Amino acid sequence: MLPIALTYWPFLQTFLKNNKEYFVNKNCSKDELQKLVSNFVSGSHALSIIIFGCIYLVTQSSNLFYFIFFFSIIYFIYDSYSIWFNKIKEYYPYFIHHGASIYFLQCLLNYEGDVKNTMILGYILLEITNLPSYYIYYYLKTNETKNEEYYKKLLNLKLGQLGLYFVLRLIVFGYLMKYCYKYICHQPVLTSCIVGLYIMGVYWSYKLIQGYLKTKEDYEKIKVEQ
Repeated sequence: MLPIALTYWPFLQTFLKNNKEYFVNKNCSKDELQKLVSNFVSGSHALSIIIFGCIYLVTQSSNLFYFIFFFSIIYFIYDSYSIWFNKIKEYYPYFIHHGASIYFLQCLLNYEGDVKNTMILGYILLEITNLPSYYIYYYLKTNETKNEEYYKKLLNLKLGQLGLYFVLRLIVFGYLMKYCYKYICHQPVLTSCIVGLYIMGVYWSYKLIQGYLKTKEDYEKIKVEQ
């Protein structure tokens, strides 16, 4: 399993770059292509963790746990390298997120039973809340016609994203981590990472609300113009 985890991400990125005509319906610059490929790779990671994580919670397979562990850590390291070497400056804050995520995953090795399962469930919920953002980014970057239908669909997508994010990321994830706190409070770095991830979620919720209101404003303007 480790060789698969080590080679999958560079293989996927190279495959996407060499077959861009299948998922990009317009001519795009090298930088735009790199961002679209990174977005697709990140979405693939999130979906994989959701699927494999749920299977693990049902089967409790130790082999599957270690696969998820290495698969995810290698993704965060590879994505950090990709951001750095491609100089995608707007993604630099992801270094903090990726570092906290790697430490969180490493700490899973210290726990068993309900605490470990709860932490993994929390990780799955985080990835579920990320899924809409990957599709919305793709939708924004691959649609050239900005008409009423475009804004109506975008508005609905952002509303669904906001609702999912608020419920799972802020309420459910917060509750799960509160349950875990008494078991992990002796690890200040881990606690700081979890609190940091939650604060990032609060901040991103604020940005999602701003984005939704901006899209709503654009939608109302184009309705009046038409």
